[in-house]
Amino acid sequence: MLPEAFGDRFTICSPVRPKALNTGGRDTLCGSPIIYVHSKVSIFDSDRAIVSWANLNGRSMRWDTEAGVMLDALDQVDELRGRIFHHWLGKDAGPEFFAVESAAALWAERARRNAEVKPEDRKGLLVPYDARPGQKFGRRLPGIPEEMV
Repeated sequence: MLPEAFGDRFTICSPVRPKALNTGGRDTLCGSPIIYVHSKVSIFDSDRAIVSWANLNGRSMRWDTEAGVMLDALDQVDELRGRIFHHWLGKDAGPEFFAVESAAALWAERARRNAEVKPEDRKGLLVPYDARPGQKFGRRLPGIPEEMV
């Protein structure tokens, strides 16, 4: 649904550590250990952000009790955006990585290139997200609402 809704303004990347390790399991991706991020940050264009523990899924939105903070002060959103983007993308990420019209494509391209080089040669910590392991692992169970699967 998300790629359909946002088109070329949408990409999903996964953070990985800048070291080589491949266990063959769901704990590694592109030859590196996955970084498990518990807090979530959603930045909506340049004027709103949410920092919380809630996942953007049915379980967190309908079942679990989650806490979060919404930011709507433009200077705070801008500072958060800069710190988050440079953390995941690397310090060399220029203003084009922040621009609404180019960010998603540039993030996806950087992640794709990172997947092709050794972990220590990557720019930032992002590689392409791979949904297949989760789809293979997930199971529908009788009596369990779809939001919890």
